[in-house]
Amino acid sequence: MTGDSTFLNAYDDLVREAADVVSTENPHECFNYAGQELNHDVSADISMLGLVSPFAVEPVTDTHVVSTVLHLEPALTDFSETKMAYGGVVRYRADQEELYGSDYRDHGDSYYDGGPWMMPTNWMSEYYLEWADTMTSTAKIDKAKDYLDYVIGYLGNLGLGAEQIDENKRDTEFALETAWANVWESNGKIIDNMMAFIDYQYDAPNNSITVSPKLPSDWNHLGSHIQIKDGNLYIRVTKGTDQRLVDLDNNSSNNLSVDIYIQTDAQPTSVTGTSLNWSYDSATGRVKLYGTLNTSTSEDITINF
Repeated sequence: MTGDSTFLNAYDDLVREAADVVSTENPHECFNYAGQELNHDVSADISMLGLVSPFAVEPVTDTHVVSTVLHLEPALTDFSETKMAYGGVVRYRADQEELYGSDYRDHGDSYYDGGPWMMPTNWMSEYYLEWADTMTSTAKIDKAKDYLDYVIGYLGNLGLGAEQIDENKRDTEFALETAWANVWESNGKIIDNMMAFIDYQYDAPNNSITVSPKLPSDWNHLGSHIQIKDGNLYIRVTKGTDQRLVDLDNNSSNNLSVDIYIQTDAQPTSVTGTSLNWSYDSATGRVKLYGTLNTSTSEDITINF
């Protein structure tokens, strides 16, 4: 963990130092410390999301991050900009010159007809899931699911992901570019994205876990067996009328310290069926269940509101 922290601090310093050398007179110019001019690209690029996920250099709600995403998303998803996205996310603008000037005339993304990429589409979905943790309503979760649905819709009978999708292919043609060669990363990232709806952080040495399940508006339930030391933690959240039902089972041989966040968007009137403590955060609309879940313990929790 210390090594990870050191790396992130170094990366943070690098990003800030890079920002410092951008010319204030012309943002298209960039210089190194020797005063030599560098080729500086100011255009919208999906890799900008890396500041939040996975590197966590900045918080998801940082004003600069949010403004970047609000610029980035339409540039990489809107058909009038990309000519190809149709719901997916491209790497960078298809027409760079229109917004950034003649210096970017040949910088548009035309590879494989400039189609959307599975990895960037999943990245955008994961960003929205992180953003959802900071507010009430399921609007951000629903947006994340839209991006995931787009990717899953192209997996086909083989369940095969790909690097890129060509929306111009006919139904009888194969639309997935470098599918087999990139299945390790495309399908792996799809699984990462799906698991982000469960959203857990497990600390094995301290037998502790945080789980923040995220149900889109059109899902009635969400559940998972989460692998932990000497067993698993089973969690299932089910929507009811003015209530949430939480099935929580510690199927391991160790007592487990838990922090479980359940979205209700309403102050609970009662929380029953549990030995855990609970609190409510009106800013995020989430009930926090916390405490120790003893080994081989099963709880059927009802949150009424």
